[in-house]
Amino acid sequence: MMDKFDLMFEKQRKLQAKFGINDAMDASAKQKYINQMMLAAIRELTEALEETPWKNPQLVEFGWKKTSTGSQELFKEELVDVFHFFMNLMIAAEMTPEELWARYQAKHQVNLERRSGGY
Repeated sequence: MMDKFDLMFEKQRKLQAKFGINDAMDASAKQKYINQMMLAAIRELTEALEETPWKNPQLVEFGWKKTSTGSQELFKEELVDVFHFFMNLMIAAEMTPEELWARYQAKHQVNLERRSGGY
């Protein structure tokens, strides 16, 4: 049985293929796609932020809106949207879930070392 992440990635790859997104795209089309996916991910992150109480002065310094409460459920929905665009970027980079895991592990080790070194 496939790992859940592998399954999500495969489903996303098939979905993107239906839109003509595949390894056969030329360099220009691929770069346009990457630009679109980056902008979309940034927008979805902004929407996720809007579902948090980021303006509430009881939670953040310099907050100005005490009625800002956010929605945990809507925040999660926006994070899923971000994840879709992240997977699209992985597909464009020809990155596999296995490569993501290996790169994550390596970077995690660097971050641990930085933390223990007072970075």
